[in-house]
Amino acid sequence: MSSEIVAKAQSYLEGIPLDVVSQGAEAVVFVTSKHPYLPNTVEPAQIQNSHKYVIKYRPPKPYRHDVLDKQLTKARTTAEARLLSKLHSLDIPAPKLVATDAPHGLIWMEYLGYELPNGQTSSLKNWLWYLEKEEKNSETISASDETVKQVLVLVGEAIAKLHLQDIVHGDLTSSNILLVEKDHQNKPTLIDFGLSSHSSLAEDKAVDLYVLERALSSTHPVYSATYNDWLLQGYESTYTNKPNNKRKYNEVSKRLEGVRLRGLASKMTLDQPIVLDQGTGFVKIGRAGKNFPDHTFPSIVGRPILRAEERTGDIEIKDIMCGDEASAVRSSLQISYPMENGIIRNWEDMEHLWDYAFYERMKIDTTGQKVLLTEPPMNPLKNRETMCDVMFEKYNFGGVYVAIQAVLALYAQGLSSGVVVDSGDGVTHIVPVYESVVLNHLTRRLDVAGRDVTRNLINLLLRRGYAFNRTADFETVRQIKEKLCYVSYDLDFDTKLANETTVLVENYELPDGRVIKIGSERFEAPECLFQPSLTDIEQPGVGESLFNTIQSCQVDIRSTLYKSIVLSGGSSMYPGLPSRLEKELKQQWFTKVLKGDASRLDKFKVRIEDPPRRKHMVFIGGAVLANIMADKDHMWISKQEWQEQGPRILEKLGPR
Repeated sequence: MSSEIVAKAQSYLEGIPLDVVSQGAEAVVFVTSKHPYLPNTVEPAQIQNSHKYVIKYRPPKPYRHDVLDKQLTKARTTAEARLLSKLHSLDIPAPKLVATDAPHGLIWMEYLGYELPNGQTSSLKNWLWYLEKEEKNSETISASDETVKQVLVLVGEAIAKLHLQDIVHGDLTSSNILLVEKDHQNKPTLIDFGLSSHSSLAEDKAVDLYVLERALSSTHPVYSATYNDWLLQGYESTYTNKPNNKRKYNEVSKRLEGVRLRGLASKMTLDQPIVLDQGTGFVKIGRAGKNFPDHTFPSIVGRPILRAEERTGDIEIKDIMCGDEASAVRSSLQISYPMENGIIRNWEDMEHLWDYAFYERMKIDTTGQKVLLTEPPMNPLKNRETMCDVMFEKYNFGGVYVAIQAVLALYAQGLSSGVVVDSGDGVTHIVPVYESVVLNHLTRRLDVAGRDVTRNLINLLLRRGYAFNRTADFETVRQIKEKLCYVSYDLDFDTKLANETTVLVENYELPDGRVIKIGSERFEAPECLFQPSLTDIEQPGVGESLFNTIQSCQVDIRSTLYKSIVLSGGSSMYPGLPSRLEKELKQQWFTKVLKGDASRLDKFKVRIEDPPRRKHMVFIGGAVLANIMADKDHMWISKQEWQEQGPRILEKLGPR
């Protein structure tokens, strides 16, 4: 326990004696003998263990921005205090709220529980351990099984009452259930609602139950099956007391089976880290050692435009829809993009995407696993810190590694030196890498990529008389782009060909059955990659930027870089792109280096690698690296290191 944390808490609680009980990642728990505002001579009514109180304190997190940390502390403390007050009014067993100081992260609660004969606190875990030890010579819990059954049934009932109010605990372990003596019986009380939330989703309630199942299985392996059966008896009986709740129970039960299967699958592959390549346009996720991602889906989050009663059709529209789920019904949704130009801008929606990736697509329990994340070059350090914080604090990963996308693309190609032209949906990066070290000071970022090509195509089609105005039309035009567009090797020749013949014209059938004709737009749309001014972006094109990047490097490594140019990302898939890039490089060399002397041009050697699977190059490189690192724990940032050192531990990953 840091003395600074205790001193900080004591500064807000002047004259209040504090004894430390426990410290977690989120908060420190103290016990005190003083009421916050009543004199000791007054005994508060209906408070267990009068003159003894629990104080929960959320200390400042030094790795967060000060203003953000204060806002989060106040919001989370207020939310937990309100929830405790609500639970008391609903007669759900939880500690009674005594006082709150939200700006300083303090919650004052009644002290609950008692001391077991072995000196431990009467948590469910400690109580079960005590009974099992007392009867260690028995093959069953014969002497006390009725007592244990009674308590566990009551635990199930308490959880059911919580869930029927659409509240999920979020950290439902046997340590967070205290036994309180009432009428000479042990009555369970739920504690520590720091991760609680309001949710009507059966999935979230099933996860609550599964967390407790796993906790009982790990701490009481001999009897856990029996314990869990008794617990679910109490849970079911409370749900099915009313006929209209039977359907709700069946849904939770069904979801619980699914969560168990995910947990089993996760356990079987726990040694294989997860690889998560998050891009502006698409998220790719899978396991280390795989040749392709297990799942690829659009980086979009949708919220319904119409109220439930106004919706038509049989498709279920949820309050939050992500990825391909949202893409399938995007005409009914307000679509948002959590990432812009490769950078996460909306963290709330990004967490929705991560939830969808881990729980809906991969169907895994993230607790204790390792995850390799990708990031673009020049990603703000604060973004990297927040990513790691969410992975540890929300998803409870055991290890995290963050790798730069360009380096992973080189690894996938079996290279350690080269220049990566990584063009995705939101941004294009030109990244020189030498001996696996990114030359950050020479990295160039172009704010023109796949999404800009799509917008350019929309404008070109508008001139032809085809209007694509709705949000849903963007996806249609993207598909047209991917099917028909190409990069022109000779722009003047293709323009003349399009004006004088119909050889370039292709038909495309729209989702509504209409057929449109696409001609010169096929090569005019991607031209903005080489002429960003076509989309009002004042930057050099990708060819000129690539040349300038290599020429800015040290003379002795330029030849190596020119011969190791690697294309990566979905927007590098246009037919004709490698040839056009080579042509542009030679033109730049001829003009700027040779000064028009064509006799030496044949000595200029360029090699552009355009592997057919370059759309997934970053993921493939990540899968290779994560597979190599899988059993090398020292290469990952552990949760313990993060909690002890905060963002400083990111230096362990090496230079960015």
